[in-house]
Amino acid sequence: LAASTAHDIKNILASVTLELGFGVEDPERALAAVKGHMDRFSVLAHRLLSYAKPRMVAMRPVDVNDLIQRVLVLTATFMRVSDVTVVWSKDDALPPVLGDPNQLEHLLVNLVMNAVQAMQEAGGTLTVATCGSDGHVVVEVKDTGKGMAPEVLAQLFEPFTSTRTEGFGLGLFSCKRIVEGHGGDIAVRS
Repeated sequence: LAASTAHDIKNILASVTLELGFGVEDPERALAAVKGHMDRFSVLAHRLLSYAKPRMVAMRPVDVNDLIQRVLVLTATFMRVSDVTVVWSKDDALPPVLGDPNQLEHLLVNLVMNAVQAMQEAGGTLTVATCGSDGHVVVEVKDTGKGMAPEVLAQLFEPFTSTRTEGFGLGLFSCKRIVEGHGGDIAVRS
């Protein structure tokens, strides 16, 4: 729990720091982005409290495209600093999914941050795509990073497994738990 929380706090603080650094260029946008990150802190605090007092997951219809739009705004400065270009291919006829919007946002932030971190050395392209398939909603997050060896792929969703020396290895573990908690599947290709 402590490592997972530290991982989330580290990601939020990194994003806030970047926003504040670029705030001189566009203070209103930076302020709005920092407010969004503070909202993420609030969600994190609620999640921590839920460990002390278990609660029901707040399942409701969620527009995945709207959620992705919010996540891309939240992570825009991090992508700009990392020289990452975003390509978003969205299915406008996507049906809503039944889910907890806070958990799903956490899932998408982790996926986007992992993809951007995979391209930090040389920049690249982050491609996000949504589509409906056989009554399911599919979200694809791709990066143009260097890829992973088969032995790394085999352990990818295990806790404390990371390809980055400063990483905790909890982002994808958390993603898998959220997806499975929503009755979905998550897979990775390199």
